[in-house]
Amino acid sequence: MRLSEKDITDFLLKFIDEGDIVLDVGCGDCSRLKELRKLKNINAFGIDISISNKGDNNKIVCKEMKAEYIGKLPGRFNLIFTVYSFHHFTEPERFLRNAKNKLLRGGILIIIDWKYGAVTSVDEEYYRASGIEKFLTDAGFKLKNKIFQGDTRIFIGF
Repeated sequence: MRLSEKDITDFLLKFIDEGDIVLDVGCGDCSRLKELRKLKNINAFGIDISISNKGDNNKIVCKEMKAEYIGKLPGRFNLIFTVYSFHHFTEPERFLRNAKNKLLRGGILIIIDWKYGAVTSVDEEYYRASGIEKFLTDAGFKLKNKIFQGDTRIFIGF
């Protein structure tokens, strides 16, 4: 079972304060950032390997970029998150090392993805929870929390 867009937005809002700098990795058309920006005054950035929408009146910056290259982005972020995209990253360890370096002091990383063995509409492989935890600790993250809900796994690192 996939979390609803409303559930994902509500969950992410718990980690966002007014004025935060937020990065959505695997943002697609930036719709999630648009929704978050309606609800909180944030500085919104998104990257995706293929973006159909380049932003919204300069309020949201969306850029075509592989997740592994976030180290090339200017600045740092209060929150970096990825929703149902982590399993697509070709170099997840590199992404996480770069993400760790791009977080501001006190910043949070959130990974929302399918559990290993999930049956979805696409024939893909997903990581085991222990594999994601190892990736996180190897990149220097401490695991703040992990949530297992249906076929979805959420990892919160700092």
